[in-house]
Amino acid sequence: MTEYSGKRHGIRMDNFGWGSKFDGFLRTKLVPMREYLRRQKTEFCLFLDGNDLIITSPLEDIFKTWDSMGGGVVVGSEIQIWPYVEMKQFLIDRATAQFPDTPDPAYRSIDTGFIMGKRKDVLDILDVVIDSEPKYQEEMPDTPIEIIEDDVGLFALNLRDGKIDFKIDYRCDLIVPMKSTLDKWYIIKEGKLHLSKTGSVPHIVHCNGGKSKSRFTARKLTTKLLGVRKTKVGKY
Repeated sequence: MTEYSGKRHGIRMDNFGWGSKFDGFLRTKLVPMREYLRRQKTEFCLFLDGNDLIITSPLEDIFKTWDSMGGGVVVGSEIQIWPYVEMKQFLIDRATAQFPDTPDPAYRSIDTGFIMGKRKDVLDILDVVIDSEPKYQEEMPDTPIEIIEDDVGLFALNLRDGKIDFKIDYRCDLIVPMKSTLDKWYIIKEGKLHLSKTGSVPHIVHCNGGKSKSRFTARKLTTKLLGVRKTKVGKY
């Protein structure tokens, strides 16, 4: 679905994780991503995690929106606070500081399924995040290893501790996750999802969630956004 919708807008993708066996987000996602980016010569990086996404804009429009946000490294947003619920207030305060007129922003957490920025800047962040895992494992010995190695968790911990900094796409200007997004929060017209909750028109729609919800969301949105009904969207 991701590749299909990308081709519709002239976007070619390199799938560097295809066929790999899942061994935790640290070794299956972050480390291979770093090694892949180290081998590239491009100036920019646009990382999308998953085949359950619908791209609704050409790359030029995505870059224009990224540039209008001030550039830098931008990471996707999410409604649910995971995996460290105790970070809830930190994340809400950070989102509220950016949008002071919204006391409790709907999208206030981190979704590392979308990372965009200059390749060198993304690599610098990945180096810090990956190398921090042993320290957090030592500091939190009672936390399960799969939680310590969670990519969202490692990004959140390092952000909280001031070791890295990046922008979060709170308004969903670039990407919107559909896992906790209510139907009444958006409408679809002319092949675009208009998110009334934030006033944005995201370039990428992430049909994530539980298996049954993901399949239903993917079927509904591919029909409305792409004009085709695709149900085989692979693993979630």
